[in-house]
Amino acid sequence: MIKGAIFDMDGTLLDSMHMWNDLSKYYLTYKGYEVKENLPKYTDGLNYYETLCGNIRKYIPTMSDEEIIKEAHEYIGHFYKYEVKPKEGAVEFLEKLYNMGVKMCLATATNYFILEPALKRLDMLKYFSKVFTTKEIGVGKEKPLIFDISLEHLGTNKEDTYIFEDALYAIKTAKNNGYKVCAIYDKNEKEQDEIKALSDIYVTDYEDFFKNCKD
Repeated sequence: MIKGAIFDMDGTLLDSMHMWNDLSKYYLTYKGYEVKENLPKYTDGLNYYETLCGNIRKYIPTMSDEEIIKEAHEYIGHFYKYEVKPKEGAVEFLEKLYNMGVKMCLATATNYFILEPALKRLDMLKYFSKVFTTKEIGVGKEKPLIFDISLEHLGTNKEDTYIFEDALYAIKTAKNNGYKVCAIYDKNEKEQDEIKALSDIYVTDYEDFFKNCKD
């Protein structure tokens, strides 16, 4: 029987990965530009924000990197505060776990000040005893630290606790460190066959968790 749950946020509980993957396009549309081309998320030799700045300057050549990044962050904040939606069935699943007495927390790579308005607007914050972020922890999900800290906080046994994730790299980290993983399908994550093979439970609908949970 599941007694603890550690949830990722983007792509797992929130339908938000499309925004991150196409941030340049969404940001330019938000500013009133029509974008018909596929703008890259990464360009060889450049990091995410350098690629973003290069994409934006194709349309607005006078903007500096600092101005682009500042306004992009403002758009991201607007998206979470007013637009982002939960994944289908996610809120109902959280309610069910909550009523079962399952202890829950969040372990996310997104900064809390960005997430908080969405969690409050969608009335999801009440389900979690704590929100842990990789920025706060100081280590990304390439390492298990955020999962270990989350488990310690919940006070549940590892064998009674599931990590809910959509991203392959985080699923690999969890499985390599002895955690049970329920993978949540997200269309923006391409390596679905490998995710399915690695995970203890793989679902496209949250209700399928209870059909596949054998504990």
